[in-house]
Amino acid sequence: MYKQQNHRVLRGRLRRFVVRAMAIVQVAWVGDAEARQPVLPADSPAAQPDVLAEYYRRAAGSKLSPKQRRALAQLLYHPVARSPAVVALATGYPVPTTFAGVLATAGPTSDRELLAALDEVEKVAIVDTWVVALLWNRLGDIPEPKTMPARLLRRKLLHRLTTHARLATALVRARAEVSRIEFAPWRSKAAPPPGYRRGPSSLEIAVAVGRHYKRADPGTWTSSAVSEVRVRRGKSGLDLIRGGQAVKLHARFTLGRLDLLETTKEVVLQTSVGPVTLPAGRQLSAWQLPTLVAGDTQKNVDALILSALAGDEQALTTLSEVLPFAHLSLRRAVQKSPEAKGAPGLRMLLALFDDAVVRTENPNPAPSPAP
Repeated sequence: MYKQQNHRVLRGRLRRFVVRAMAIVQVAWVGDAEARQPVLPADSPAAQPDVLAEYYRRAAGSKLSPKQRRALAQLLYHPVARSPAVVALATGYPVPTTFAGVLATAGPTSDRELLAALDEVEKVAIVDTWVVALLWNRLGDIPEPKTMPARLLRRKLLHRLTTHARLATALVRARAEVSRIEFAPWRSKAAPPPGYRRGPSSLEIAVAVGRHYKRADPGTWTSSAVSEVRVRRGKSGLDLIRGGQAVKLHARFTLGRLDLLETTKEVVLQTSVGPVTLPAGRQLSAWQLPTLVAGDTQKNVDALILSALAGDEQALTTLSEVLPFAHLSLRRAVQKSPEAKGAPGLRMLLALFDDAVVRTENPNPAPSPAP
């Protein structure tokens, strides 16, 4: 009787020990599995592990030749001479069909076409900030969305462009971790050693990129060519859309190039050059804002441009603070007085605003020679 009781006690203790051990192992396994799951945007084709691995395989290849560097400069600074062939030469691989069509076709396109082009380039592991610049600049040729579906599509496009810029930042930051293992085949006639791999696995790459993506920002898209503005009237009728989502709006905020302003009633913003009135029922990007600058505010902008053309550095600094509202006037002034003393400074501001893809008012000018 005594022995049977002891056996029951031992069996009970053993059962509890096994249950606890299994629970500990399960928690540890689940925690490790969760830690190895990449934290990346689900709606971006470029964020797939296999695509990220392909990106680094290309990055580990040969460097750009002098001819490719000249083609890349032509791509960024001479958009008139841009073509799919130039892009292919600059990047070292063919350009997807839809993206090539967007590059080669002058004039208006659509948000849907730009999204399709972005999907294409991301699927073939082309991730770079110049992609954002090329597609974002095409928004200047597309009319402002009027219907709710069109506005939601515009939000989605700017969200995807922001995601692409953040992913480009994360890929650069994660390169040191990923490149510790060389992407190279086994070159010996003998069998490779146990555990040899041609490079890190796709999942390892995705996890490394995901760690950096959580802290990555869109780079110059949120730090350059921004404008500090204050809401003078109508704050309740204004929404600031950043990364495709409405964010908390304060009386004073920073307006970036990838942001949208949506109004349900008339809103008056105060800038460093004067007030700007936003009509009700609009979805405004940095491409529509200059058309709303009028009256004394426009006179202030014109006076600053004249001073900047004459070489006034303080006027140039003030203009850099209101580029989302003044870039259209800057373009016209530079085209009218390209040889003025301060024209190079204004062109520098436009290159900053366009992220080096400098636009022109004339949609069909003569091609510029390759540098």
